[in-house]
Amino acid sequence: MAQNRSCAGPQSANHYQEQAMKLRQMAELETATVLREQLLGLAAQYQELADILKAGSVPLRTRR
Repeated sequence: MAQNRSCAGPQSANHYQEQAMKLRQMAELETATVLREQLLGLAAQYQELADILKAGSVPLRTRR
């Protein structure tokens, strides 16, 4: 199956950064250590993606 590609830019970067912030806030309130660590890990991934997108547009695959 062919994969559709789109170009993500600053608007997407801001979205991912906002999501990372929300995940970090959720982690602060979480009392279960395992869940808190998972939330922080996911937040780090979203932040990394935001940083990459802010550095320059990167083609992203859309869902199949």
